Amino acid sequence: MIKPKMLDSSRLFRIFKYLVLVLLVISAVHYLDHPTTRERYTQVLRSFKDEKRLFVADYLAGEIDGSFDGRELARLCASKAWHPEDKALILTCEPLTGGIAAVKNGILHCIRFSIEIGAQLVLPRIIRRSPADIANIAGDLYAKGQPIDYMFSSEHLLTSLRDHCPQMRVHRSLDDLYDRPSLLKPLAVNLAMLADQFTNVDGQMVPDVIVDGVDAGAGLRARFDDLYARELPPESRRYPVRVDLQHAQGAPFTWPALGDGGEAARRDFGRLLRVREDLRVLAASALYNLAKRFGLPVDPRGGLAGGRGLQAHGGGGGGGGRGRGGTAAAAAAAAAAAAAAGAGRAAETKHAGFAGDAAQANTNTTRLVGVHLRTEMDALGRGLGFPDYDTQASYFLGYLESSGAAAGAGAGAGAGHGVMGSSSSSSSSSGSGSGGSSRRREGRVVYLATGLLPGDDDVRRFRAQAAELNATVVTKREVLGAGEVAVLNNHLTWDQRALVDYEILLRVGFYVGVVESSFAWNVAMRRGNARGSGGGGSGLGGVGKHGGGYLGLPEDKPWESKMGLDSQKLIMWDDRYSRLYGRAGRGAVFFKGMWP
Repeated sequence: MIKPKMLDSSRLFRIFKYLVLVLLVISAVHYLDHPTTRERYTQVLRSFKDEKRLFVADYLAGEIDGSFDGRELARLCASKAWHPEDKALILTCEPLTGGIAAVKNGILHCIRFSIEIGAQLVLPRIIRRSPADIANIAGDLYAKGQPIDYMFSSEHLLTSLRDHCPQMRVHRSLDDLYDRPSLLKPLAVNLAMLADQFTNVDGQMVPDVIVDGVDAGAGLRARFDDLYARELPPESRRYPVRVDLQHAQGAPFTWPALGDGGEAARRDFGRLLRVREDLRVLAASALYNLAKRFGLPVDPRGGLAGGRGLQAHGGGGGGGGRGRGGTAAAAAAAAAAAAAAGAGRAAETKHAGFAGDAAQANTNTTRLVGVHLRTEMDALGRGLGFPDYDTQASYFLGYLESSGAAAGAGAGAGAGHGVMGSSSSSSSSSGSGSGGSSRRREGRVVYLATGLLPGDDDVRRFRAQAAELNATVVTKREVLGAGEVAVLNNHLTWDQRALVDYEILLRVGFYVGVVESSFAWNVAMRRGNARGSGGGGSGLGGVGKHGGGYLGLPEDKPWESKMGLDSQKLIMWDDRYSRLYGRAGRGAVFFKGMWP
């Protein structure tokens, strides 16, 4: 009989060792696969990274309004009739001139018109203003213009259109279609040709394509189809046909964006254009330096909790903080900010400025106020109706004075605003104190967004006047490193530098500007969208009309006033996050026709 072979002790030990190793690997995989464990592990790894680099990485991972949804865009594209490839219609658009908001809206206007008529799209181009004379916004008008990447990320735009509007074929340049001779002679179109009503706005007749009670876009498509059939009868067409959208009076704010698909559709459509990444890096660096220098609890992601309020150290991947995980960068920056500010600071209000927290929020002054001073030569030297320095300063200094006094008294509708995107937990701001009064003694920081230089007269005057109200004024050049300032001065144009201001203003505690500026409206409306006020009258706990922000034209008219007019009564936009001063008909045009 054969006896079974016995395993010797050394072989048993080896087998046992391998079994233990396998069990350890299985246990580790299971343990690390648990969401809470993954988050803790990620936090440990992140804690070893450079604080500023982590802050910038978190900033770039998303935007203040979260991830781009795209469902409304998909619904819109699916609802339209598209021209087939054998009878293709290709839309080009006249190159765009102007500042950031005008160019942004003009690009979106082009895309939206292309969707409406079911056409392929050639990406529009941007005319760069003259570097020698910023008032000459058509500096290289006779050149081909700059690609979209001059200001915005074409990669983000193309990816979003591909994923959510696959019906639209997009061409980067008309040069890509060099072998299509039928495209040499386009059919020129502008919205004035497709409108039957016009509105007088500040002395200019602007085409009115809004139809009461009816989707304006449907009427526009019918009018375009009639014009297309009339100007190019089917028997005479050579395909593909090129349509060139040209600028009518009041463009690019003539499309009825306010009533075009609802608030969510309007908000997300504006998100198609994201500021290019190198400019966002500069903004992130400036914000980090600002937070460290003044002890401000700025969260780089500005995470949202269900669109209603801030999520402490908001987490989440590329979506700008909708996930559960925390951000170590925000925690580190907040801890450093608390240390720099010292003990004795009143605790930050959680979800400050949101419904249900208004009473507590109003006991805190704004620690970081964003001011958009628009007194450069291109604004004041072209007869555009911008108020002079003294008027603008009266608006902004009036806000600083009234909000500071209200906060010191523990009351006031405009006083309770936290840092946009700030961490709202006690780790950001700890200790106890008298709230408003301690903040008043501590002083506030004003981020001044302007195309002027720090040594220019208006900047120096505003700095001195704000100092009398215990506010410290800084500009982008004063919160960037020397190498970054060199990049700003030597490698970026005037409008590209303004995009750095734009990104920073989205994240300040409270923002003030003037209604004559489309830039100001874009910032205010996007801040409202990101924080839930929306701006169309359906916001959450807002200050303005129906809680939404937009107030319409003030009853007071500055030019008819014989006595000193209270500047705080001249307001067209007011919510918990932004305020726009002045009275101008084009302010209503911006509100109704802008995708923020």
